[in-house]
Amino acid sequence: MKKLRVICAVMAILGVICFLGRRPVIRVLRHYGIIDTYYTKKVKEFNAMPRESGRIVFLGDSITDYVNFDEVLPSYRIINRGIAGDTTSGVLRRLGEVISLRPAKLFLLIGTNDIGQDLWTAPIARNIREIVSRIQAKSPQTRIYLQAVFPTRNFASRPNTLIQELNAEIRAIAEDLHCTFIDLYPLLLDAEGELAEEYTLDGLHLSDKAVAEWMAYVVPYLDE
Repeated sequence: MKKLRVICAVMAILGVICFLGRRPVIRVLRHYGIIDTYYTKKVKEFNAMPRESGRIVFLGDSITDYVNFDEVLPSYRIINRGIAGDTTSGVLRRLGEVISLRPAKLFLLIGTNDIGQDLWTAPIARNIREIVSRIQAKSPQTRIYLQAVFPTRNFASRPNTLIQELNAEIRAIAEDLHCTFIDLYPLLLDAEGELAEEYTLDGLHLSDKAVAEWMAYVVPYLDE
């Protein structure tokens, strides 16, 4: 009887696939936990790792996720808590695990994917403010560094005008909540005010050269 139910379930799924097409079905399967998203897998990995307090944590989306900190800054023993595709809402959902690390310093870089989802800067800023407030309440010894969102290059879903507006909001949050604002936005610009071609792989993600520039820029904050 159990085997029959399994067969029926598989047949039903195959029927839905034929009816709806592949992408909607994948969303349904993810929703009900039949397959894991990258976000879910990464959160599970993070939760399974040993807790070690007093470290430096970089928190964010793919821009952070794709950095091999053991390679580019080996002496700092940085904990990478980036997840490709993450948003401010996603960071809020998984923030408890980050707080449990009791970091000495936390470097946050988040927001570009929110803009890519057609969110305006005000709700993104509210989430960033909430992220900072929760960390300050539950891990008061953690020094928080708010990094400006990098510019893009010919990336219509993330226009630099909105990124600049968001960065102004992030700067204000840093001032209000007594964090350190790190203005990364001008670091990789070209003469036309876009992310320089040599610094990007696709108009959004950073080349190795860009990562090297970024890491060199934040080293003084790591050392202070």
